[in-house]
Amino acid sequence: MWSVGCIFAELFSKRPVFMCKSEDEVLAKVFFMLGTPNEEYCPAYLKLPKFDRKKWGSTKTHNNLGQMFPDAPPAALDLLS
Repeated sequence: MWSVGCIFAELFSKRPVFMCKSEDEVLAKVFFMLGTPNEEYCPAYLKLPKFDRKKWGSTKTHNNLGQMFPDAPPAALDLLS
């Protein structure tokens, strides 16, 4: 499903969504787009081996998909979320 979502997003942006050089860069983009994980959406996220609360800060539940894909209709942004 993740791959399908990425391809769907790339259809709107007409470029790779996660053109990154490191895992940290990918995480930073994901957290910017969807917010950092929280217990409601990602139970036990603090137990993930790569998640460092000090590095990524406290939970931010913003969704910037509309900003990143301004030409996408609301239904597409909902599906992308």
